[in-house]
Parts: sequence; structure tokens; C-alpha cells
Amino acid sequence: MRPLPDADRPGPDIARETSLAPLLAPRAIAFIGASESGGRAGAAMRNLMALGYQGKMYPVHPRHASVYGHGCHRSIDELPAGIDLAAIGVPAESVLDVLEQAHRRGIPAAVIFASGFGEAGEEGTGRQAELEEFVRRTGMLVCGPNCLGILNFAARSGAYSSVQPTNMKAGRIAVVSQSGSIVVALSRSERGLAFSHLISSGNETGVTSADFLLALADDPAVGAVALFQESVRAPAEFARALARLRERGKPLLLLGTGRSEIGRAASAAHTGALAGSLEVRAALLRRERVLVCGDPDEWLEAMELFRLLPAPRRRGIAMIGISGGENALAADLAEAAGLGFARLGEETRARLRELLPWFARADNPLDATGGVLTNFDIYRRCLEIMAGDAEVGAMVVLQDSPAGFDETIARAMSEMAPRLPVPLVFLNCFAGPPRQGLVSILHEAGIPYLQGLRPGLRALALYMNHDRAARPAASWRPASDPERRARARELLGRAGLVLDEVDSKALLGLHGVPVGPETLALDADAAVAAAGRLGFPVAMKIVSADIAHKAKAGGVMLSIAGEAEVRRAFAALHARVGQAMPAARRRGVLVQPMIDGDIELIVGLKRDADFGMVLLLGLGGVRAEEIGSSVLRLLPAGPVDAREMIDELPTLRRGLAGSASGETIARQIVALLESLASLGAELGEEIEAVEMNPVKIDLRRGSLAVLDGLVEPRREGITANMTGRG
Repeated sequence: MRPLPDADRPGPDIARETSLAPLLAPRAIAFIGASESGGRAGAAMRNLMALGYQGKMYPVHPRHASVYGHGCHRSIDELPAGIDLAAIGVPAESVLDVLEQAHRRGIPAAVIFASGFGEAGEEGTGRQAELEEFVRRTGMLVCGPNCLGILNFAARSGAYSSVQPTNMKAGRIAVVSQSGSIVVALSRSERGLAFSHLISSGNETGVTSADFLLALADDPAVGAVALFQESVRAPAEFARALARLRERGKPLLLLGTGRSEIGRAASAAHTGALAGSLEVRAALLRRERVLVCGDPDEWLEAMELFRLLPAPRRRGIAMIGISGGENALAADLAEAAGLGFARLGEETRARLRELLPWFARADNPLDATGGVLTNFDIYRRCLEIMAGDAEVGAMVVLQDSPAGFDETIARAMSEMAPRLPVPLVFLNCFAGPPRQGLVSILHEAGIPYLQGLRPGLRALALYMNHDRAARPAASWRPASDPERRARARELLGRAGLVLDEVDSKALLGLHGVPVGPETLALDADAAVAAAGRLGFPVAMKIVSADIAHKAKAGGVMLSIAGEAEVRRAFAALHARVGQAMPAARRRGVLVQPMIDGDIELIVGLKRDADFGMVLLLGLGGVRAEEIGSSVLRLLPAGPVDAREMIDELPTLRRGLAGSASGETIARQIVALLESLASLGAELGEEIEAVEMNPVKIDLRRGSLAVLDGLVEPRREGITANMTGRG
């Protein structure tokens, strides 16, 4: 189900959303196919009874008088009115008939446990299509199929068909997973995790992950959300859900972003390749401050932190251990993860030196030395002193958990936690099975227990660096200009495959993009005259709305140094392009002065079908399609985004930092990005892509020059001549 079928862009919550209460907190549930001898519906009944469900339970089975002490109905038609949810435990081939009966009985929601749909070959695909049609026709809230269902620990409700979780206590973190096995692993973990919700969404034929995220964002029982996602089923709603979670200050921990169903549209511009589906989604995740976890271990450790701790007040950590080698390894891994150690104040260091043996260094991380094994008060006091330093945001105890001493530390942490000014974290260097006694001591005091040095430190970096209260930076909001828009539409009306370079630059100029001196020559004499005015050497390029990529079509010649060469070049350009692309219309030849530069950039826009216009900055020329050579932001964007984009390109950042004109050029790049943002805001529904490549930077002169421009109009099913750009 998509709550906003008419919304094709993420935006304000202006449309009504369908309440998921019948799924997430049903007060009366029918269990179709329930039996005490096995099956998904019977398992769902057992789980709810163990959870302490206080609602009404109605098993449905033609051959049973009762199931687990609840009177059984022979058919759905015999059920009373007022049932919120049908938990369907029948085989795939019977699911649609059951859904039709449930719909006729007025049941608004269903969980389908059965497999055998879109994941199961041609027959399953057909069955899935029928299910999708049913959902569209009826509007029923459907979770699944091919799912385990839902447990709402906070409301003591839901319908979950797998093995019973080991911990039925309610926590503050909700899990939404397209993978059922992930949910089982978390629910059966020996780590003592407590959840507000466990949601297995399966094939997401009806209700999607995005729908669940929107509901959880507004649930006061939820403090953070962990999402395992294999594909995006409803991109616009997904973007809106991320924004809602950010606005509510609820961190989202995301795992499994490697695959996407968001299509990569064919485009005549390089921006189409550079701003593909995964890259655009990464830009969305960045904008909404989603915490992307690299693997399940990191995801699990991050859950442990975010479910127990409030947001840190400062970013730096202090760390104490009893092994210099482990401390050094932790420092290396922390740096790689982007986790910062607090710089301890001199007063803090002086107090530590008074306590420690003469050979110990009062540093962070601190090696309290093996002497604490015989005088544990030293360890306790060191921990207290470091936690009180003005630069520390969290106090981390690094310990490899040998039996005995680790419990002494855990009990000390538990006793000290309420009176220390920063949260405490226990980090076990090894990722082996947890010691249950240790975990219980720490959790009772609200102290996270992390396992594994690398995943633990990476999770700590996510926690310490995440600003839950931050709001997006100010965005450019260009004023509407009807005259400019009318002129732009006139230019777009002349497009072929693309706007030719002259018209592309005219459209860019309407939005403030600076275009250097150049002349469109219709014959060789005009080209010679233009070159004389502009000054040799010059560049000459064919101008055609039917050619997106001029170089490989033979349409570009550079460093032309005299009148005779201009005449030869004019003839050669027409001959080469005529042979390579005989059907292409040719408007003339563009003559430009040759311009040197130290850095070449590509600056552009790309229209993503799901998330709107995307702003791109990258290394241009022959480096345009190098991996990692470009960065993206979704519109709307603003000056802070532009500065971040510059900083995220190491070649550009270093070049500007090492030049006296660096700040001047940076301001010009920001202005160029603002011009494109204005164009994207005004013409986002009418253009597919915009590209300026190369944009040359002259560090000595402090100048920026746009040498080429391409505007690609929006059209359905566009097929471009992907011949390489000149």
C-alpha cells in the first residue's frame, strides 16, 4: 500500500496517510488456519500469548473446536464484526480466496505468512500480480507475503509466526526488515536486546518499508529505527519517511543498501552515468542523515548504542584499558572509522599522573596498567576523572573480558553511571559469545555492551558523530521569473536529441551561468573573422541539436593557430560529422579561444525519476567517469551543500587550498552551483540533464570558464547516441 498514491515527490505531510494501527496494534485478530499441531497461524497465537496480548483472539479452522483454549470458528464468515487483522497461515494457492473472504467480512488488514509469490518463479510471479491487483482494488493493509509478521512489544500486540523471541521486554528501537532471517537472528540474539517492534515486511506487496517507517516516526514508544532493506519499493514515500524520522529526531540505522530497484535512466549527458540510482540514493541518505552500517555486526553494535543512550553532548570519547597494545590498536581503528578521541585538559592529566605509576602516561586512550589488578580503586578513580573532562562526550571501557576482572569493572561502571556526567560504554575487544552475567549487570544500569573492536568502534563513530537535533541547512529558493521561463521554453522547443551548444549556453545564461566569448560561424569566412577577433589559437566545434557527444563524431578540433587552418578545420568538421552522422542537422561551427586551466570540472544536473533534480560536481574532461570523482546533492540544496561538495573532491580541495585565489574560485563554484539549482527548480519537469564539461579553473588568474554546455530535454524512452563527450 502507498498512503500517498498521488504524490510523486517527497515533500511536506500535506496528504492523509492510512493508519497502520490494524497491523501494528490490532485489538482483535483472526488466525486463519490455526492449529496446535503446527503451522504459522498457531505459532502466531503462541507468540502473542507469551507476549501478554490482551486483545481478542479468534482461531479459524474447519476441523478444530478450540485452539490454545480459544473457541475456534469453522470459517471466516462465522467471525464476529470488529476484527482488525487476519493472520493468514494457509498455503500460497489459498491466500487470495482467504483475502477475499476477509475483505467481505470487513477485516481491514492482513499478514500473509506464506511463501510462493514473487520470489518463486513464473507461477509465483503471477500469483503476486493477482495479489497486487487485490490490494489496489480493496485498499486492504497487507503485510507480506513471504514474511514472518509483526511483534509490537510496546503495545503487546501484532502477529508473528516464527520462533518466540528470547526477550519479551519492550525497548526503544524498532526493526523493519525485508529479510525474515534477519528478524529471527535479532529476536533470538543472546545479547539481551529489547525492541519496541520487530517487523518482517517480506515482499511488500501492500504495505512497504516506507509505510512502516512513517508510522514508527510518529510512535512515542520508538526512539530509533533499524532497517534492513534489499530494495526500494516506494521511492517517494521512502524519501518522505526518512525526512519524517529526521524531523522527529529518531536515528535510522540502515543495512543492506547494495541493491536498488530505482532505475538508471538512459541519458545523453555524462551526468546520467555519474548520477545513477545508487549514487542518487546515497545522496538522499546523506541529506536525511541516515546512518549506513557496513555489515550486520556494525549494525547490531549501533543498535545497542542507540537503543540505550541519549544523544552525546560532545563528539570526543575517552577510553581506558589495561593493555597498551589493545589501546594502540583501538586508536588506529578509531581513526579509520572517523571516531575522535577527546583532548584531555591539563588539569585532568595532572590528576591522572598523581594516581598512576611513574611509567604510565596520562593520555587518551589511557593504559591504567596491570597495577589496577591489585588496587582497583586506581582504575575507578581514573575512569571518574576522565569522564569529568570538559571535552569528553562518552567514556569507553576497553576490556577483553577475562573471567572475573571484567565483572569487577562492570559492577563499578554500574555503580558509577548515575553520577557521571557522560554515558559509559563497555567495549569487549573480541566478538565471541557474550557473558550473560556481564551483560545483565551492564544493561540493568543502562550501559551498552559492545563486542568486537572494529564493529564496536565503527558503531561508536556513528553514535558520536550523529547530530539528532540538527536541521537541514538553508537552501537556495530562486524567485519565479515568468519572462525567463517563457524564454527557456522557447529554447527547449528548438531541441532535437539535445539543445545545441549555442542554445544550451543561452538557457544556462538565463540563470546566471557565465559564458565566455565565442561566435557561431555559418561559413568559413565568418569563422576566420571570428578567430581574428577572439585571438589565436582557437577551438572549433560543430553545432548540432542531433549530436550529444561531438568529439567521437569528429565534431571538435583544438589549438587552431592561423587563418588557413581555420578554413581547413571548418571544412573538415563538416566532412567528418557528415560521414559519421549523415542525418544530423548542422547549424554551424562554434569558434572559441583556447583556454588553459589547472583543474577541469564537470558541473551538472540530472533528473531522477523518483527523487527529482540532482546537483553534481566532479572532475571533468577525461576524468569525468572515474570512480569517486563526483559528488551529488538532491535539490533543494544551498551554500553549505556547495561547500561540502567542494571539500569532498580531494583534487579540487587540495588545489584550492594551495592557491592564493582558492577562496575566490570557491565562491565562483558555489555561484555556478546556485545557478544550476535555480535552473533545476524552475525547469525540473522539463529537462532530463544539464552538463557543463569541462569547466576550467585557472588558479593563477583566479578564474573559472565554462567551455562547453549541454541541456537535454525531458522525453519518455529517450535513446541517446552514447559516443563519448568532447
